Amino acid sequence: MKTILSLLLILLFASCNKKDEEPINEKLPPKVYMKEMIEPDTLNIYQGEYYIRVDFKENGSSGSKELVFTETTQDMTVWRHPSQPSLGMSSQGVIFSDSETGENLSVMFYFNIETDTLFTLAFADYQWANPWKNKAGMNIEHYVPVPDNTSTYLYLGGNSSDSYCQISYIGSDRINGSFHTTWRECCGGSEIFDVYGDFSIPRINASVYVTP
Repeated sequence: MKTILSLLLILLFASCNKKDEEPINEKLPPKVYMKEMIEPDTLNIYQGEYYIRVDFKENGSSGSKELVFTETTQDMTVWRHPSQPSLGMSSQGVIFSDSETGENLSVMFYFNIETDTLFTLAFADYQWANPWKNKAGMNIEHYVPVPDNTSTYLYLGGNSSDSYCQISYIGSDRINGSFHTTWRECCGGSEIFDVYGDFSIPRINASVYVTP
């Protein structure tokens, strides 16, 4: 997992050097990774510093924890352009890295290269993505170093009857949204967490679905 994370970060920094492209706005049909359309935020739209905030508690526990990673307190890497495909999928997103703890929080967008050339943004509730299962959509990912710092646990969100991952604002320079899911460790850890949160991140280079 540590090797995979290192490769991802190398690709991220390389992609940041590309010249930003104008976003594509088209009357596109909704994608299969959009569960349903939602009403956008139109009042008191947050325009402050970029961040990801997560409230989570372990299943069966009464106490909760909060993580707030921001562009001023952590290192922020923006992956605006689609990556080279991995496992049949391409990805884009924003990663916040904490140099003291070694933790990462990220908002990631995955799409299938056989059907799309760009991810499509919309005022929508998205499927929770799983690139290892070729499932497109979004995910809020948390990398945590194991106690001996020889590897990294990766926590991924998943779909359930009450989960959501919504984009409620799409501006020229940012995306705002909120989410609820269950974090499960995919590579060796046993913890399961109930997770709520929100984010405001730089906009990726993507198509935009215009509601008819």
